Amino acid sequence: HTDGQTGRSMVCSVFVSELLQAALEHHIPKIQSTEQTPKDNYQMRVHSPTRFTESNCPVGLISDDNGNYCQLMGPFWLELNGYNSIEMYEHMNERCPSQWPEYERCPPNHPR
Repeated sequence: HTDGQTGRSMVCSVFVSELLQAALEHHIPKIQSTEQTPKDNYQMRVHSPTRFTESNCPVGLISDDNGNYCQLMGPFWLELNGYNSIEMYEHMNERCPSQWPEYERCPPNHPR
């Protein structure tokens, strides 16, 4: 995505993170969008756990311990492990080494 104004290009996960920050800037900690992955975006605890119901999901409601999410189309189901499960914190994912193959998340107070 290029915004046409500044010429900034973004991959989807960065675009979603930027949207979340713009919409919720006074309610969530400041994070670096380019450090977020698709998994980080769906694991952030910013989603309403009761937003989706049987009546407003066209293909199917998926219930998780942390809330419901909705499949919009298609016969294949994608499990979002840890959906809506991680409370956001300042500098989220900026200090983690992210080493293959585990890619383990660091605790919020992890030193640089």
